Amino acid sequence: MNRKSQNGVALVITLIMLAMVTVMAVLFLGISRRERASVTVTASLTDAKLAADAGQARALSEVVARIAAQTNLSAYDYLVSTNYVNPKGFIRKNQIDLTNVSYTYPNGQLLNNDTDIRQNQGNLFYDPRAPVFVVTNFATGASDFRFYLDLNRNGRFDTNGLQRVYDTNGFPMALTNFYWGDPEWIGILEHPDQPHSPSNRFVGRYAFVVAPAGKTLDINFIHNNAKDPSLKTGQPISPGYYFRNEGVGAWEINLAAFFRELNTNIWGPASYVYVPNNALPNGGYAFRDAYSILTNRYRSRWASLKSVNLTFGGKADNWFRSDQIDEYSDGPLMIGLKPPVEGPAGDNPLQPWSGSYNTNGYSSIQELFDPAKTSPNLTSRLQLALAGRGTYNQDTVYRLMAQLGTDSLPANRNKLNLNYVNVTNVNGTNGVIDPNLATSFTAWTPLGFFTNAASRLLAARYPVSFPAADRIQIQVYPPTTNQYSADVHRMLQLAANIADATTNRFLLSAGTNRIYAPSVFRPLFTRRADGAIFITGYDEVTNAAQVLSPTNLWVDLKLTNNALDGTLAIRTDSGVNVYGIPLVIGAKKGLPNFNEFLLESSVEVTRRLQGVKDRAGSTNVTFQQTYEIGISNYCALEAWNSYTQACPFPVDMILTNRISLTLSNEASLPYVVSPARLKTTNVVTSVTATLPAGTWDGNQFQVPLKHLEIFVPDQEFHFQPPPAHLEPVRPTISFDGSAGFPVPNWKLYVTNRIVFALVAKDLANNPRIVDFVNIDNLAGGMDITRALVGQTNMFSEGTRDQSGLFWQTNRVTSGVNRLTAPANSTWGITNQLWVSITNVLSDREWKSYSSDRNAGQDREKAIDAFRVFFGLQPIFNPGNTNLPPGVGRIMQLPFTPTR
Repeated sequence: MNRKSQNGVALVITLIMLAMVTVMAVLFLGISRRERASVTVTASLTDAKLAADAGQARALSEVVARIAAQTNLSAYDYLVSTNYVNPKGFIRKNQIDLTNVSYTYPNGQLLNNDTDIRQNQGNLFYDPRAPVFVVTNFATGASDFRFYLDLNRNGRFDTNGLQRVYDTNGFPMALTNFYWGDPEWIGILEHPDQPHSPSNRFVGRYAFVVAPAGKTLDINFIHNNAKDPSLKTGQPISPGYYFRNEGVGAWEINLAAFFRELNTNIWGPASYVYVPNNALPNGGYAFRDAYSILTNRYRSRWASLKSVNLTFGGKADNWFRSDQIDEYSDGPLMIGLKPPVEGPAGDNPLQPWSGSYNTNGYSSIQELFDPAKTSPNLTSRLQLALAGRGTYNQDTVYRLMAQLGTDSLPANRNKLNLNYVNVTNVNGTNGVIDPNLATSFTAWTPLGFFTNAASRLLAARYPVSFPAADRIQIQVYPPTTNQYSADVHRMLQLAANIADATTNRFLLSAGTNRIYAPSVFRPLFTRRADGAIFITGYDEVTNAAQVLSPTNLWVDLKLTNNALDGTLAIRTDSGVNVYGIPLVIGAKKGLPNFNEFLLESSVEVTRRLQGVKDRAGSTNVTFQQTYEIGISNYCALEAWNSYTQACPFPVDMILTNRISLTLSNEASLPYVVSPARLKTTNVVTSVTATLPAGTWDGNQFQVPLKHLEIFVPDQEFHFQPPPAHLEPVRPTISFDGSAGFPVPNWKLYVTNRIVFALVAKDLANNPRIVDFVNIDNLAGGMDITRALVGQTNMFSEGTRDQSGLFWQTNRVTSGVNRLTAPANSTWGITNQLWVSITNVLSDREWKSYSSDRNAGQDREKAIDAFRVFFGLQPIFNPGNTNLPPGVGRIMQLPFTPTR
């Protein structure tokens, strides 16, 4: 027995250990799955960087080899990457031959034998053409061999090297020439000293283009529009006013002439008509194509160019006026050996100068294919040349790339460095980009990057509203000129997200689930003397008390004409909180957040009618009405932990909701002449709750706010005595004495103002805001009168919904009937009268409490009684023509609609 017991214990222990191992394995797999994506992205970025470095090194080696081989420092020119392919084609051999590489046989047919294909791949070693095939048709499985970079965008491979020349009709000529075509991808082997094999795979590939800046024209500095008469008037520039005079600067190089000579088939003789007269425009579409590039550089206006005075700080003004050299290239034309006399004024250094730096520029020749940066006509002409027959046409773009460059302007001009400070005033309001500053390797502060990135994003998206890219200036008051829109906030949010993507600073949770607090920025306000208010900067919130302290001032911009005017405080404290102007919070993973706010208004309305005879036994009946209304408002706020794991740190939820409710009766002629505010109330609900660490489960919602406000408990509504008003419900029904069946025009206005914050302490015990919501004027409400009518659905599945028929407000204009359609009554009143004397409603719409013939059938008995009151024959019990006990000359309608 003892041995069996021991065996049983051992078996249990073994099972427990196996269970623990299983749990650990599951945990490891879960963690591995979560981290795999980030590791894969990091590895891919590293591979891409190494491949780019390899391509750059190879391009430099090609240039150096040419210079060294010819012992000539100028022996470099345009070139592209090429890979090795044997021009004789692949020859079948039973041995490795590293020069026997081709994807076609000597007859030009593609390799179609598995043995040959594998042997060809095994020979890949010298500048290998990596076999990268892209499926272009999933239905047929067709694929494309992407071994080249289609820079000229003609959709086909343009080969490199010596080639047969074809004329413009597509026929071969008895000539050969050397042409540079598409850059070819060069594969990178895992072991570059060995040929390709199953154990020596391709790990990357690169392609390069070498365009020598010293041997190309710079598209960012050539050409001008100097003889444009709008130069002196400040108007937008006009096409065709290029002028070349003394050739004193790069801006006098003729871009239109370059196009004319680039391809004489596309830019024919009529495309270029140069007029030397400095007062007349030039003609032809070559000048218009050059002008389209110039308009992008100038942003279509002369004012974008700096004057000589601004360019040189006033130090060159006198030289330009008196040196008798036409630096402004505006004439008079030099026609002899000596420059003409410019006159006593000379060049005016206060006017825009073609030699100054342009506002915009091109960083890649590929931008010429963008019609938004040139013109549709120019891009069409380039594409037309590529589609044409003949080597001359098809080589157009690569001839252009070999002669026209952009390297005088760096690709990152006017752009922030993501890692290091490259502005002159990192935390100021007027930081100007200086690329040389990045070489000091001074890391950005989150605030510095955010403010500089935000100002430039706003200027790029809204150049008219935010023309200054070096400062933040967002007007928020007065309301008619409020610039703070949802899209402006998205630009600010984008800047904060970029800033937070580059840094982790404040740990909220350590261990395997490391969670960092986001960067939080609050706006700083400036109030001008004229009362206008602007956001002129931001401050970083490093402690929640900076925003949530009870002593912090909150300003309502809508109270500027009120004694509570808080905008004056902005003059002395730029860091106040303003309702409706949110904080900007960077994006971090693992944090709970605000999810949604719910607002629901419930309204119940009842209308009663009674008939009144002038005397007992009379058939002359008038009607009186009364309304009862009740309104309740429910609001709730929800926060969400959208992650699968429980929140590992304590979270404080701090919430204040200010709700304003107003019920009014708007004017409704002719019976209600003036509107009346029936009731108004303001309710403040504050909630503070703390969720301990680990108690906010993954994918769990928290609802800190659940508030039901009984705004209008059931009350009577009366038109008399005026104005329209509410009264408490009385023990006995009181009917309104107004004539003409006036209809209430009720409007319910609901406004919420929400301030909600999620706060967590970092490992240094500093409270950090992890989410913040500041919503002002969250408006809701209801047009109650319209909602009562609603939509009477005549085509719904099943029974018809007729409840809205009793609230229709259209007046009866014809067919007046003393019983069912009294004068001035509405269709809703008429329908209520009709169903009170007929059996037209279903049990779903009006049902007796009991169907018992003696004790029940109250609906049928009520209809018969009202018919008798009207002097009509009963329809359910024709023999009973007696009125109910206590009914004399006044009787309430048996059917009372409630909705």
